[in-house]
Amino acid sequence: YSSTHGAERPVFIDSVVVMVVRAARLLSKDFFSGKSDPFVTVVVNGQKKKTETIHKDLNPIWNQQCAFRGVLGKGRDTSIHFIVEDFDLMSNDFLGQCFLRESQLTSEPQRFEMKLQGRRSSKKKNKDRGSLTVVAQGFNSADKAPSIDIKWFALRSG
Repeated sequence: YSSTHGAERPVFIDSVVVMVVRAARLLSKDFFSGKSDPFVTVVVNGQKKKTETIHKDLNPIWNQQCAFRGVLGKGRDTSIHFIVEDFDLMSNDFLGQCFLRESQLTSEPQRFEMKLQGRRSSKKKNKDRGSLTVVAQGFNSADKAPSIDIKWFALRSG
């Protein structure tokens, strides 16, 4: 779809840059430390990118960016899927997930704070799993991927 950038020409958005900023109030999955070792996987149209793992933290700050080129604008409202997991040597534990829709993106960076949800089949649907904060910006794949300046954005977003 298209988005106007100020008074400039409309921008056909077919790509997205995402900054995974932070999570808050994550569930504890480590019995001994009472903490988790969280990381986030971002999935758009089958493409996956992961943040670093932050060890022993229920309120991690990542401030990590990733870009997905040519994955949007296909005539359907594609979702950007964020999966938060606790790193474990044997198998990672699911902490929560949230979704951002393509239709929510503009050619300007925007901050989204999303409540983490359980899996659809989970019996603990109303359990507070915490939240995930991201900044996302749509762009055209013919252009250079924008770089989100988190300091500038934090000042503008409060």
